[in-house]
Amino acid sequence: MFSIICESINSIERVKLFSKSTGEYVSIIPGFGANVNEIVLLKNGKLHHLLNGNLDINAFENKGIYNSAKLFPFPNRIRDGKYSFSGNSYNLPLNYQEENNACHGFVYDKPFEMICSKITSKYIEATFNYVYNGENKGFPFPFIIELKYILSIKDGFTFETKVTNISTEPFPMGDGWHPFLSFNQNIDNHFLRFEADEFIEVDNHSIPNGNRKTYNKFNTLTQINKNEFDSCFKLNSNRDIHSTELFNREKNLKIILWQEIGVGKYNYIQVYTPPERNSIAIEPMTCNINSFNNLDDLIILQPNGIFNASYGMKIE
Repeated sequence: MFSIICESINSIERVKLFSKSTGEYVSIIPGFGANVNEIVLLKNGKLHHLLNGNLDINAFENKGIYNSAKLFPFPNRIRDGKYSFSGNSYNLPLNYQEENNACHGFVYDKPFEMICSKITSKYIEATFNYVYNGENKGFPFPFIIELKYILSIKDGFTFETKVTNISTEPFPMGDGWHPFLSFNQNIDNHFLRFEADEFIEVDNHSIPNGNRKTYNKFNTLTQINKNEFDSCFKLNSNRDIHSTELFNREKNLKIILWQEIGVGKYNYIQVYTPPERNSIAIEPMTCNINSFNNLDDLIILQPNGIFNASYGMKIE
């Protein structure tokens, strides 16, 4: 059986999707972009925390490195916060001022509302939404974003995103998520696997310089060692689902982050190693860095059009 628990922890209001039979749970912070702050799953008789989330309200308010943030309407960076669309020029707020870039969209700190839930013998789900009326002059295109979270006995955690264009005109968009995968240990001894076609080269402002390289260094499980990442990769797209694996040999435990790929899906990942190296960010993205300008896999959502795609996490 499952239940939904609403509670306040360290001044954070959260909604917890909880399995009474296994103790597994997912915690969501509606007031800050419906942030997925905890994913706790059962393996080998033990509960394992899979994310390095935010511990208190200050971490959310200060944003920091956007642990588990939802990245919409653009993941990653927009050069100088500037872009043109349909003959008009727009300026987004520069929240990465050290790079002079806009980054990670703007729904990560918006208040979402739980609009429905469902409990069965096999899974629990809850859906949250945010209605945007176009008040940001840098993105004056109204939309509704709905985030559905599912905790399943069989499949672990699934995250479904639905965006509806309620504007009278089309708009550009990309989508992503910023989870920090963690075994609560230094990552150097962990093993990583993802299958990329291309490594995206960037300039000194972390914006693509137009060069791409073939990349296969982590096509099989390979020890991370001292590798440092703040890197974007286009994935091998000859299948419907791509899985990134993070393996802890000591615990014999593997985190699997899967994402839908294909036309209009999550065809990129950004991999990031924070300085403390106690986690690694694997960020599913639908488009390249600076896609509002370079148009790489940019989605144009038509009036009344709907974007719908999924990713999720499980352990083996």
